[in-house]
Amino acid sequence: MVNPTILLKLHQSSSNTINATPNDWYNAILLQINEWLAIFPNFFHSLSLKFSEIFSTLAQWLTLAAPYILALLGVILICFLSYCFLSCIISLIFLVLKVIWCLISGFFKLLWRLISGFYMMVLNICKSIGSCCSRCGKMMKAPGTAGKVIISRAIFEANPQGYFSALRASN
Repeated sequence: MVNPTILLKLHQSSSNTINATPNDWYNAILLQINEWLAIFPNFFHSLSLKFSEIFSTLAQWLTLAAPYILALLGVILICFLSYCFLSCIISLIFLVLKVIWCLISGFFKLLWRLISGFYMMVLNICKSIGSCCSRCGKMMKAPGTAGKVIISRAIFEANPQGYFSALRASN
């Protein structure tokens, strides 16, 4: 915005502003620019004073708050380190438990294989003995024993009366 005093001076230098020479206009503009430039050093000086006031206040606050800030940072650091330590410990515990589980399950798998192998061995022995006994003839469940006793069919058919008398005598 053009300063009204400059326009007044310009008006006084000539009776009509339309009749003013370009030199008059040039001088008026230079005067206005000089006034604006005169404002800037004062503005920057006052701005620098305000910033120094704000930063000195901030520096005082930081000086007072520094121990508390350091304590808070220390607590945060301790929490972070303890979290890391605990997570490592928990991971280690789970690793140990997994190793123990693998050992125990491996032991029981081995034990199961030994027992099943022993069972198969006994079963094969029994089958071989059974095949030996089958040479004696067909086998049958003994009457009167509710199927708990197996006897040779040939022996029973040879003397059924003797079998039943021996059964009654044992009761």
